[in-house]
Amino acid sequence: AATCPKGGIEVLGFTQRQIQSQIHAALARAQAIEMVLEDSGIDPARYALEWVSSAEAPRFAELVTAFTEKIQTLGPNPLGVLHAACG
Repeated sequence: AATCPKGGIEVLGFTQRQIQSQIHAALARAQAIEMVLEDSGIDPARYALEWVSSAEAPRFAELVTAFTEKIQTLGPNPLGVLHAACG
């Protein structure tokens, strides 16, 4: 998941407190996702949350490339292998 940088978010009609609340909620969801993955036997490294501004296109491309390479080194999705074995 990619979002705006923490503290660098400007949304019309929202107070800074509301924005901070949404950032906190996103971080809590990210932790929950990691726990669900781990409980499901999936390496939580297969998930990442990064804060990226729309003005940071090169950084976004670098993050996506690095994450893709990381997933490739982790190998096939264990659930995909399980599904193939059951199907």
